[in-house]
Amino acid sequence: MVALAAVTAATVLLKAASKNHKKNVHRKGPPRTPGSRRGKSARPRTRKSVVDIYNALGPIYFRRAYRMTYESFLELHDELKDGISNAVMKKRRRARRSTTNRDVRHQSPRSHPPIPNGKPIETSVRLACALRYFAGGSPYDIMVKYGISHTEAIESAWFVVEALNRHRKFFIQYPSDHEEQHRMAAAWKAKSGVGFDNCAGAIDGLLVWIHQPTEIDAQKSGLGRKKFFCARKNKVGINCQAVCDCRGKILDISMKYGGSSSDCLAFEASELWSLLEDGLLAPGLVLFGDNAYLNTNYLATPYPGISSGSKDDYNFYHSQVNGQCLSSSFRMSLLMSHFPPSLPLLEAPDPN
Repeated sequence: MVALAAVTAATVLLKAASKNHKKNVHRKGPPRTPGSRRGKSARPRTRKSVVDIYNALGPIYFRRAYRMTYESFLELHDELKDGISNAVMKKRRRARRSTTNRDVRHQSPRSHPPIPNGKPIETSVRLACALRYFAGGSPYDIMVKYGISHTEAIESAWFVVEALNRHRKFFIQYPSDHEEQHRMAAAWKAKSGVGFDNCAGAIDGLLVWIHQPTEIDAQKSGLGRKKFFCARKNKVGINCQAVCDCRGKILDISMKYGGSSSDCLAFEASELWSLLEDGLLAPGLVLFGDNAYLNTNYLATPYPGISSGSKDDYNFYHSQVNGQCLSSSFRMSLLMSHFPPSLPLLEAPDPN
């Protein structure tokens, strides 16, 4: 009986071992844990600081690569470092909650692995990664330059975007103060070839390309799927209305209509249009726009169908002013091309 019991127990153990072996053979790999790739250890990398990159590039090439001087970079970092840190911690808390819920389901509590390369990524490095990415840098080059992973290079851009969106100083809002509007008009006058002294901003439209939205996404946006197709450019997108100053700084932005909409209709759906109708601008000041908009007491457009004479001269100098907004919209399109196409129907954040 003892021998029979031993044989039976051995058979059961062998069957259990064989069953576990088959499971392990068909399993694609060990469970993924935070900071690892299917259980593999992270690749060792040598962290580099922004100071190291600045010393290697020098002031001239640093400005070309990051679109600002090193001094301006330090000032910007002082403004955003707390917001970047909060965005990183927010992401870690979400990951920790997700891991905790998974561990409870599997009844196998685990602890987070230590940071693979010894120290966390500095907020200045995350800001530099975002600026270089927005300037057209490849994430593969960025990760090699700063000794971080490809994921961290991409996420750094989103951390900086979240910090910017939550910083009151960087809210996009057209100034309501008349003195500020007159200062903008004086800056336009200094830049204009003919000395326009009543321009308080230039407005233009931009088609932001996106993927064809699903029926559910279209219903959430309140528009039909066909409304996102721009037949003139043969692209699916969103009509973006933007106002800028003489330096190309975006003063107002609105994205509330699909690509099939005209600039005039999309502009009249914005919050800025309602404010202009209520007398936002100081007396005598106007926005400059092309013939896609209606000529009103707050928006100056070119003369239509003119090819000679003083009106044609006006159209020429008018196009100089409006060309600044075109240049700003082009830079904005380059920036948006770095983000995944989605359905961002939005208005400028309310600072209040």
